[in-house]
Amino acid sequence: MRSRAQGRLLALVALLLGLLLGLAVTPSVRGQAETDSLAAAAKFWPWARRRRSVDVYEKDRERGAAPAGAVSGTELQRLSLRPRDQGLLDPGAWPREPSSPAEIDVARFASAIVRVCPRQTTTDAAPPIAEAALRHGEAFGVDPFLLAAVVQHQSACEPSRDDDWGVGLTRIHPRIYAPDFVGRTYRHRRYAGGAFAEARIELPAVPLTREVLRTVDGNLYFAAAFLSAWSVQCPHTDDLFDSAPHRHAVSHFIFGDRVRDAGPEDAIFTVRRRLLEHYGAVEDATPAAIGSPLGGAPRLAISAPGEPRDGGRRLHRGVDFVSQEGERVVAAAAGRVIAAGLDRGPGPLVTVAAPAAAVLPRHSLGPRGLAVEILHPNGVTSLYAHLAAYKVAVGDEVEAGQLIGYVGRSGMHMSSAHLHFGVFRDGAFVDPRDHLGEQLLGPELSRHWWATVPQRLERRGLPLPYPRPTELSRGRR
Repeated sequence: MRSRAQGRLLALVALLLGLLLGLAVTPSVRGQAETDSLAAAAKFWPWARRRRSVDVYEKDRERGAAPAGAVSGTELQRLSLRPRDQGLLDPGAWPREPSSPAEIDVARFASAIVRVCPRQTTTDAAPPIAEAALRHGEAFGVDPFLLAAVVQHQSACEPSRDDDWGVGLTRIHPRIYAPDFVGRTYRHRRYAGGAFAEARIELPAVPLTREVLRTVDGNLYFAAAFLSAWSVQCPHTDDLFDSAPHRHAVSHFIFGDRVRDAGPEDAIFTVRRRLLEHYGAVEDATPAAIGSPLGGAPRLAISAPGEPRDGGRRLHRGVDFVSQEGERVVAAAAGRVIAAGLDRGPGPLVTVAAPAAAVLPRHSLGPRGLAVEILHPNGVTSLYAHLAAYKVAVGDEVEAGQLIGYVGRSGMHMSSAHLHFGVFRDGAFVDPRDHLGEQLLGPELSRHWWATVPQRLERRGLPLPYPRPTELSRGRR
């Protein structure tokens, strides 16, 4: 018995020694892999993974009891980080993004920034953002409109932001970058000749501190530099860190080395298209009898007609657009406002003046929340629901593209902010997708739709409206 126990003990010691030796040689193996081909290097991380980590608290009302720097679940929704597994099954389904103008007028650029930032953003706040985005974008070879879109997405144009997600206008996290600084020199890796080699960016102007990152100029200075560095690493690091499919290096600016999903990237490029429209560099949504109620087309839908609602008691009659709370909603076509009010249940909207609607308790509203209906020629009506507020009254004549309200969460209990858009002809529901065409990317292209909706349909005994994709894996971009 004693010899058997001794044998087991020796075997355990040998196993532990083997594990320790394996750990001891790993760094040298990794070092060798970096000099091999990219395929061989993909077996190992070539450097310690750079990533954001956040302490999350779930209820805004508990902010006083939240850990210092914690990020609310609501804020993660605003950043397109909840629910996970967003983006398209094939990012190539997005059309080519429009180019920025060769010459950019600062005043027009600032005006466009004001129109995509939240309503409380003052006109005085935009010019410094526009000037810094232009100057630093040119210095580091980064598109100023992309920089401004990152500002809107990351901080809602608030330079004082400072929490676990990051600091300042673009929410830079010093912990990700500080280890790679030597003095005022930022060291990063450039892939060339089958291996990663060190590259350097001299950043002598200011130090990387939280105080500097809370300034407009300092934040955009470092944001442009880091975006430039990520652009020479992506896509070469995507296989190494098992990134989700994505289109652009801006995803790494959001997540670090490993991109978890493309939802934030898609939101940033939507803001960029809206900026270009407001600047006048591209035309608004292509003319149609019924156009897009949101700028920056094409827009992604997160749900479509026929999906179950309220536990299967009713079916969805419209399209829900991925959108940001406070985003401008415009008339899809010229017409006359026939309803502007609140949903109290089945039947027509209850007319309420816009100022009064803004202070109504949201929990008392029906599924449509605050909504607007517009009558167009030929008996066509368009519906805009879940608004945060509206800017029109019954009887108003509106033009196509005219501001009528803002995206919100009224009438909802669980979902993040989005716009519900419906189309009717002579009172009968019409699928909005038949009118919007290329201005809309359907939910069947979305990873999140396939991760959540089929189960709900199957539980209700409803058929899938689309053929199931053959590939739902993470894959490479």
